[in-house]
Amino acid sequence: MTLGLVFAFLGDVAINPNFILGVIFFALGHVFFVISYLAYKALDKLDIIFSGILGAFSITFILVFPYIIFEMEVLKYVVLIYAAIISVMVGKSAGNAMRDKSVFTGMIAVGSILFYISDMMLLLAWFSTIEGRWTSNVCMAAYYPALCMLAGSMVVYMKKRGKNV
Repeated sequence: MTLGLVFAFLGDVAINPNFILGVIFFALGHVFFVISYLAYKALDKLDIIFSGILGAFSITFILVFPYIIFEMEVLKYVVLIYAAIISVMVGKSAGNAMRDKSVFTGMIAVGSILFYISDMMLLLAWFSTIEGRWTSNVCMAAYYPALCMLAGSMVVYMKKRGKNV
């Protein structure tokens, strides 16, 4: 989980000067989040169903929403791969929360969903012809609470395990 947060920070630093590098860092962060979710509960059918549905929605949205325009074809593929990765992250976190209804898994699911919302707004802010700053504002309004929820879940988990924090 900590490595996921570190890579989110690196993504923040890199995304404005180099979009692709920033996306790579964020994607690696999501991979580490998924690994931490898998360490808590093994992958099961519910995780795959949630991830598949969200992934199908995300990829379809990116490909057919008429206001999204990629000036370079490579950016479309980078965004599609990223969408698949974050869909797995959200799907796994939702599956864990459905099986183990606890504050810990709830925080992770809410944090993951907020991260997804933030990224959808970032997609619209960077690649759509929709006007106004509302997409950037919603992006940030979801992103920072997402990080706080994910980081805070580690404290909840350690307290649950009887460790001092």
